[in-house]
Amino acid sequence: MCNSNSLSPVWRELKRLQSTDELFEILSPQSFKWNIGKGTQILFWYDIWVGVSKLRDQFPALFRLSGKKNEHIADMVIFSENGLMWWDIGILFPLNEYEDLQYQMLMSLLRNFKVDLYKEDEVQWTHSLEKVSSVAEGVRVMVKSHIDFEFDRVKVVWNKLVPSKISTFHWLAIQGGIPVKEVLSYRNCLNNSSDDKCAWCLDHIESIDHILLHYSWSHKVWTGLFKWWNIFWVVPSNVLEFSVDWSNGMGIKAEKVWKLIGSATFWAIWLARNEVIFNGSYTCWAVIVSRIKLKVFQWLVNAKVCESFQLYVWSDHPWLLLQSPSFDMF
Repeated sequence: MCNSNSLSPVWRELKRLQSTDELFEILSPQSFKWNIGKGTQILFWYDIWVGVSKLRDQFPALFRLSGKKNEHIADMVIFSENGLMWWDIGILFPLNEYEDLQYQMLMSLLRNFKVDLYKEDEVQWTHSLEKVSSVAEGVRVMVKSHIDFEFDRVKVVWNKLVPSKISTFHWLAIQGGIPVKEVLSYRNCLNNSSDDKCAWCLDHIESIDHILLHYSWSHKVWTGLFKWWNIFWVVPSNVLEFSVDWSNGMGIKAEKVWKLIGSATFWAIWLARNEVIFNGSYTCWAVIVSRIKLKVFQWLVNAKVCESFQLYVWSDHPWLLLQSPSFDMF
């Protein structure tokens, strides 16, 4: 659900928390349903109103071909003089056989939905017993489900050894607030909606999770860090999951140092991405790994956890430094 302007401040805050593990089951996007009226508040491709997922995810081929990526439902319908309604999803190019099949499937689904020009759009929480969701209903379900509201993201992100701008960036990444192209497109800050592709691969939409975790170049950076510590790990699907697992040390008993590496890596990948976009400069992933090692080592030296002459040990055998008495006091 992308458009929450019609919700009360309390419900907007609850929806903000929906990505946490504790609240996901009852506050996930699948727990909200749009009842269509005028269609002026519901984003055609990005909001969940047909089935249990976004139309852009159900029909990715059609989404790529559409010239109306950020429009509301009201902008995707045409009314004739006699009141008949049909859908115009803005297909820009001829469809191949597979795309035409997808188009027919989508049109079949849309026949079940009509725009009512005299009725406002309504968002309904599917766990509510009433047609209109209320704060009381939210509390009722959460108490019944024994939901724990506490999710301490502060411990996941903030660290006194990490510069505040880097911690702030990590925090914003978890909140979905850094200006990747997907976010800028949603805010109508791009000249062309087709400009939302990743500057590195020029294929996938530039989302926060894609840039920081899943793009092949970024994945090589993370793999290089894993090899540095002789561990194996499957990267989670999103930045929040990743940050929680990472901050817990992933079982390597080096949580305090490990937290520093995670924040430093997010920041280094972001700076490398900006170099590509603004300067057209591409940096080898191995160089980024070396920069991350140096940056975290500088933080440890500033905290008097280790001495500057130990850099070569840190770069090649970090476990040896963890055995020193200074790390016991860290």
